[in-house]
Amino acid sequence: MLHAIRQELSDMLADAVQETAWDIRQRLRPGRDSRYIPVALKRRVVADGKCRCYLCQRTGTQDTGPDGRGWHIDHIVAIAKGGQTTYSNLALSCATCNQRKAAR
Repeated sequence: MLHAIRQELSDMLADAVQETAWDIRQRLRPGRDSRYIPVALKRRVVADGKCRCYLCQRTGTQDTGPDGRGWHIDHIVAIAKGGQTTYSNLALSCATCNQRKAAR
C-alpha cells in the first residue's frame, strides 16, 4: 500500500514538473501556437473518452484504440484552423481516424 502511495505521489510530482516547464516555455515564447498538451489534460481527455473514438465511435482498450494502435488526443478544430489546446477542443480518437482527418 505504501508503495502505491509513493508511486502516485511520484507521478503527481512528475506531472507538476512537466506542466510548470510548459508554463515557463509559453512565457518565454509569447504568441506562438503550442501543440503540447499537458499530462493532466491528456489524462482527463482519456478518462472522459471512455475508450471510444469520437469520430468513428468504435471502442478499444485503455491502452490501444480499435485499430490496435495507441490512442491520439485530437484537436477538434485544428491548430492550423485557429483551434486552441483547451479541454473543450480536445477529444480521444483512434490513430486511423486522427491521421485521416489531418488538419480538417
